Amino acid sequence: VKPNLDELQELVGRSLSNQREVIEAARQWLSLGMKTVVVSMGAQGALFVEADQVILATPPRVSIKSTVGAGDALVSGLVAGKIRGDGLAECARLGTAFAVSVISKLGSGLPAKEVIETIKLQVTIQEIDNFHK
Repeated sequence: VKPNLDELQELVGRSLSNQREVIEAARQWLSLGMKTVVVSMGAQGALFVEADQVILATPPRVSIKSTVGAGDALVSGLVAGKIRGDGLAECARLGTAFAVSVISKLGSGLPAKEVIETIKLQVTIQEIDNFHK
């Protein structure tokens, strides 16, 4: 499941004021049987939450042309990575690169593989190790 921060706050019925609260709210979805919860947070990136791992993927700064389809692109990259058997960090990097490629241009469709690979190198991945399991 991939809510954005506003959607997650609406789902849990309260404001989430810090990263720990966002992770805890995402973990509630895991207890309902979800395997992966991704919370998109705009320029602050996205939290990728699974039972044993939390990854923060931060996109490079780009000029935003349109945000239409960014969430769908992020999910597409996540699914593509999962199908390939990638770990969560690589899935987060690929999903974020897909989303960045969509917001930085007008129109539909993803750019060439080489462009995605270049964007992937600019995505910052941070494993969050101070969360409650």
